[in-house]
Amino acid sequence: MQSVNGSASAKFRFKKIGPVKEAEMELGDLTIIAGRNNTGKTYLAYALYGFLKIWRELAVSLPPNADHLVKTLMATGKAEQPVDRDWLKQARVAMIQRLAKIFSKEVLPDVFSAP
Repeated sequence: MQSVNGSASAKFRFKKIGPVKEAEMELGDLTIIAGRNNTGKTYLAYALYGFLKIWRELAVSLPPNADHLVKTLMATGKAEQPVDRDWLKQARVAMIQRLAKIFSKEVLPDVFSAP
């Protein structure tokens, strides 16, 4: 996603983070989180920081269809995966979904030092 001035931005959705039932945040060159006391601003900032701190480590994962490719490679000694825009889009969506799931179930409790 591009921001108004052409630089990259990213959108995040949060559910059930501290007092926040549901929220959406778009990061740009400067993002300000504002609100009344005890409304969950710090929870959102910590969750976002935790994700951004480790996302590259989490992103090192197999592409979609990897199981099939590995089985084919083991059976025949070769495997092919056509790469086009649609495949890249599907791979990106699948990776982001996997990252979000791993982060929320395995990493987020460590970020907050709580189950």
